[in-house]
Amino acid sequence: MAMNKYMHPRNIYKNPPDFAKLSKDFSEFSNICKKDVSGKVTIDFKDPHSLRVLTRCLLKSDFKLDVKIPEDRLVPTLPLRLNYLLWIEDLMKAIKRTEHVKGLDIGTGACAIYPLLATAKNKWSMLGTENDEESLTKALENIQRNNLQDFIQLKLNKTSSILDYLFTQESGSEFDFSMCNPPFYSNIQELLESRSTARPPPKNGFTGSPHELITEGGELEFCRKMIQESKNHKNKVILFTTMIGHKFTLNELSEDLKADGIKYTSTEFCQGRVTRWGLAWTYQDYDVYKLAPPRDKPRKKIANTVHQLPELSESINNCY
Repeated sequence: MAMNKYMHPRNIYKNPPDFAKLSKDFSEFSNICKKDVSGKVTIDFKDPHSLRVLTRCLLKSDFKLDVKIPEDRLVPTLPLRLNYLLWIEDLMKAIKRTEHVKGLDIGTGACAIYPLLATAKNKWSMLGTENDEESLTKALENIQRNNLQDFIQLKLNKTSSILDYLFTQESGSEFDFSMCNPPFYSNIQELLESRSTARPPPKNGFTGSPHELITEGGELEFCRKMIQESKNHKNKVILFTTMIGHKFTLNELSEDLKADGIKYTSTEFCQGRVTRWGLAWTYQDYDVYKLAPPRDKPRKKIANTVHQLPELSESINNCY
């Protein structure tokens, strides 16, 4: 079931992009699209190359960003990334941080998609961290190609920590928020078996390198480690956030935060046939649950209720 109507209300992709216009504006998109018998312009969403071209063209068209996406790296799904960023915007507005915002992107990837979008949309300053040298090199090229090096900095993380190394090296750095899109899976088998057979097959093709998709202990242990390290830097980041791929993980982490008395809130990101979740927590004097309460929009179909009406009397029937 497509869930675009449940996307963030400010997400420009609630309505599908105009592929016909894209094919006219960008020759590279024209080369990968096709028309059906009705004249509708479509692409093969199962083809990774087509997904790369689509994402590149949307970034150019909608955000004036020129981004190269390596063939052996994850193709960022823009509606999903934008959902997350718009939620961050809501959180910043809720705590009255709307000017000179500085964000931290943990695991920025080869596209540096979150820093680029945050800067293009909001002129926020961003620091992206990455543990893969090749991805970091590609990310730097994307930042320089868009002349955004005054807004975005990158840092290589060759340690086993997520946050600790950063604040040891950058003792003076403080951030309004951190964001993270951690690898969801603990091994290849879990990745392959992650989708229930009861659900329809994914609309999009598979992209991504192993280090982008797999981490020891999966996203649950990664996020638990991030929460533990965040306790050491309570005054360095106002709001810690992360995206989550499994509802089970959200429930487990929520219980962890609740048990430790840490203030938190969550949300749901919907797009296409995909659902993800966002989790935010803080050690500062903000009741984030009240300021940005969890999204509460039931998406399950409500069964039709059939009522048996009494038979009409003969006198009433005669009136018709």
